Amino acid sequence: MNDRENVNVDKTKMDTCGCWERKESLNEHHNRPGLPAIDYRIGTHSTFLRRMLLSLSLNIIKDGPTLARLTTRSPDDPAIAMLDAWATAADVLTFYQERIANEGYLRTATERRSVLELSRAIGYELSPGVAASAYLAFTLEDAPGAPGRATIEERLKVMSIPGQDEKPQTFETVEKIEARKEWNRLKPGLTVQQELIYGTTELYLAGVNTRLLPGDAILLVGMEREKLFVSERWDFRILKTVTPFPEKEKNYTIVTWETGLGHDKPPVDPSDKPRVFTFRQRAALFGYNAPDWKGMPDTVKKAYDPSYNKDDSSTWRSDWPDFEIRIGKKLLFKWDNVPGSDWEKLKEYLIQTYGTNWIGALTPVNNGSEINISQERNLLSIRLNKEKSKATRAYMTISDGRTDVFFAKMDSERKLKIYEKNKIDLDAVYPRILSGSWVVLVKPGYKELYGAQEVETDALADFMLTAKTTRITPDTVKHLSWFGLRDTVVFAQSEELEMAKRPLTRTIDGKNIELDCQVEGLEKDKKLIISGKRMCVRIADETEGLSLVPPSDFIKPKELKPGEILSIIEPPVIADDRIRWHLMDREGFDGSLNIEPGGKLIINKGMAQIKADDISFVNKDGNIVRLDSGQEFYFQDPPFSVAEGRLEWHLTDNEEINDIIVSIESEKIIPVHSEKDDETISEAAIIEYVTTGLERTAIKLKESLASIYDRHTVSIYANVALATHGETVYNEVLGNGDGTRPNQRFRLNKNPLTYISSPTPRGIQSTIKVYVNDVEWKETPSLLDLEANSQNFILRNDNDGKTYLTFGDGRKGCRLPSGQENIVATYRSGIGPEGEVGANKLSLLQKRPLGVREVTNPIAASGAAPPEKLEDARTNAPFTVLTLERIVSLRDFEDFARAFSGIGKSQAVTFWMGEKKIVHITVAASGGKPVDPKSNLYKNLRKGIDAVRLPVQHVIVESYRPDFFNLEARVKIDPRYINDKVLAAIESALEKTFSFENRSFGQAATASEINTVMQDVEGVIYVDIEKLYKSTGSPVLDQILTASRAFLDDMGNIRSAELLLIKPGGITLTVILNE
Repeated sequence: MNDRENVNVDKTKMDTCGCWERKESLNEHHNRPGLPAIDYRIGTHSTFLRRMLLSLSLNIIKDGPTLARLTTRSPDDPAIAMLDAWATAADVLTFYQERIANEGYLRTATERRSVLELSRAIGYELSPGVAASAYLAFTLEDAPGAPGRATIEERLKVMSIPGQDEKPQTFETVEKIEARKEWNRLKPGLTVQQELIYGTTELYLAGVNTRLLPGDAILLVGMEREKLFVSERWDFRILKTVTPFPEKEKNYTIVTWETGLGHDKPPVDPSDKPRVFTFRQRAALFGYNAPDWKGMPDTVKKAYDPSYNKDDSSTWRSDWPDFEIRIGKKLLFKWDNVPGSDWEKLKEYLIQTYGTNWIGALTPVNNGSEINISQERNLLSIRLNKEKSKATRAYMTISDGRTDVFFAKMDSERKLKIYEKNKIDLDAVYPRILSGSWVVLVKPGYKELYGAQEVETDALADFMLTAKTTRITPDTVKHLSWFGLRDTVVFAQSEELEMAKRPLTRTIDGKNIELDCQVEGLEKDKKLIISGKRMCVRIADETEGLSLVPPSDFIKPKELKPGEILSIIEPPVIADDRIRWHLMDREGFDGSLNIEPGGKLIINKGMAQIKADDISFVNKDGNIVRLDSGQEFYFQDPPFSVAEGRLEWHLTDNEEINDIIVSIESEKIIPVHSEKDDETISEAAIIEYVTTGLERTAIKLKESLASIYDRHTVSIYANVALATHGETVYNEVLGNGDGTRPNQRFRLNKNPLTYISSPTPRGIQSTIKVYVNDVEWKETPSLLDLEANSQNFILRNDNDGKTYLTFGDGRKGCRLPSGQENIVATYRSGIGPEGEVGANKLSLLQKRPLGVREVTNPIAASGAAPPEKLEDARTNAPFTVLTLERIVSLRDFEDFARAFSGIGKSQAVTFWMGEKKIVHITVAASGGKPVDPKSNLYKNLRKGIDAVRLPVQHVIVESYRPDFFNLEARVKIDPRYINDKVLAAIESALEKTFSFENRSFGQAATASEINTVMQDVEGVIYVDIEKLYKSTGSPVLDQILTASRAFLDDMGNIRSAELLLIKPGGITLTVILNE
């Protein structure tokens, strides 16, 4: 500061007489706009001293003598020394004058106090910071005798478990909730009742010890067949595969078959609520092994077929007569012989009984007598198609000793009548076939179901065979005679199998969650925490050529390997004839994977919205739905595998009228469950409404879940209360009121005061409550607009973070009434980023409510912000004047968001989406953290914007997308400098330049800029940048690394802006030693 050496004569400044130039003048200032500091000094020690030395020879006093005789300029001369002293004083004064001048401008001020006071001049207060918030999940005791319910009061304290070099942080609940033990950890439904609909080809059976094998038969039959014999709503299938799953969480068996359930011609649906049976016994009919009819002697043939004539080939047959299950004789009857009849009279066999004349009958016999009966061969082609007759007293029967075969009606009708009480004789005795069981008869091309009404053992002799058999009396004779004795297979000894519920393969995402049971008490606006692992997909074996494409064109895609497991980040969409998945690998590389589907679908906008292009689908009711071009559908559920190489998509339109299922081919990617070591993630949700069914409770959320969860890993916490950082100080006495003093001022004893996020223009709200003579006085932003009797106060934070309360003066706000210790405050203390504790850290209850077992925070605390920094205040203070707490222009959106406490950066852009103009705001939290859309900070920011914007404006707020780059460079260092210190200085300069505070959304990083930063470090001779690349790209030298502003991608989705920063630990520097 002292320039005494400049006292020596500078001959360049002397005129011809040896005197100083008389043109020596004070500094002139030309400060251009935007400077970080202004030049305000009129001079320094040297300029002041030169001017005074020059003045020694000047006639300063009019008509007065000059100091012509003082010719010395030696600094040790007393006169010159005195001038030097005054030059020093002037130097000091002008130095501080310049400092004071700089402190008078917001841009150039360097002291926090200066910025604070300047900001107050325009009504802006530096943000004191914001307290972190967290959702606490309480677990109640569920042991027998436990209360089962508990009340979680407001201001319940919970402390964190500190980590290394951390201090415990206290949080307090800010709301009162009721907790129940059944709400501890809700589970989504893992299984669902099987819908055995038309076309179904698989079935889940309970357990793994079904004793089923491929080739076994199963029957699916319900009440329809039990109530009505003629019902065809039953299905008999031969199993193709039997696959047991013995795992504890599964314990079921999947069986499959070829032909789907139901019938085509005529169309018949399966039973609505079928029971499942298998058949433990296969048998044949009695007579299946009868000797060949052609080899029988004529006497035997004549005995079994009276019409047989060895000389008449027309009477020959290929097999035994009545070689099928006997259900009666197909005979026409009449009262008397009709003239002209050509019936042959079979005198030995046909009879008359009870007044009914049968053809050729000669001798009446008693009803029930054992007789042989034959049939006119010309009638063999007659088949009964009429409705069965019911046996009444008007019918007479004739028995042949084995089956009650036919009867006649005593009236004038000429019809064919049959008494249908018949038997099924098996080839052997099967003691395990029981009455009440089911029997299926199968022949090539046909099968029929019968109920076993009676089961008995009998001895039969027929077809030259004798044997003991099991005789079954069926519940109907429908088509019984269609089954020949040789080609019929009998499936009997039915055994019921228990059906298992089908495991749900759908993920947990979107807005709808079905719980695994009925849960009472869940209501609208109740907070939940959904916790689980992301659903994954697996690249199919032998699949090659798939790549994960990052959103940036400047990052190279990553080739995927067969069998590789990836996590699903967002629901897949169908776009541009492809299924597009947003996936992330185990190393954190995320991008899009495109799979070719079978049908053509075109994306319109939104991650879960498609539109159709003249496509027809089939809805759940089986009806064809014609989709018009441009019609939009939403994904109700992510796709799940329905067969090999096929995915099923559940879609619905805007009005939720058309609910369709789309099945497409996708053989290259297979949805799979998460793995044991996968990260558990959590998010908060709020209930929109609750629906309770017969077995389960379904929840609809107000907002879609941000992630896609593996259903089997999900837990839902319902005993959830919001808590914020800070500990309450109760009833602190601030001092005594004095009615004679205006604007009394008091200081809080415990600092810092807690401020929480709120939807106000500033984005914060204090937690203090002040009572004067036990009457609450309210906080106000300013005393200026108060009336004389307004009981309000203002809060101000000084430069040291101490909080002061100021009351009115009697004109602008009421004065405090006089009293002893009558000013009392209750407030909370604690604020800032130290409150952002990790997940599951808040677990220490200072006072445990009755019935509460434990507490935790499944989601890390978030939303905190430190007291506003000087540079931030310099930027934010003008925003209050620019916006004036209203939003009109695009810049207003950006300014309002940036000035909101807890927000560190913002950028607003507009897009046209259809006929709507969308304002998209990209934001980042203070310190560079993403803004969680489920956090209080995000919600309050949205509410604050909505409160001051025009209602016609459509606004989207999204967190930014962080991106990072790596640098590898060689540095030549001046040998006079210490290498390590220079390298450390280079790293520090790079980290500062490319830090969150100093970069903007969409700002690129260039090799030239990096070279300049490194080159400016003292001791650096030159720099050789070898590699400059994004962390997700290949290690190459890119001259420019771009970062995008918010943009519309090719699917019509808005992608938020990127912020490109240098990766922590991503700088690699080496010293050039010899070159």
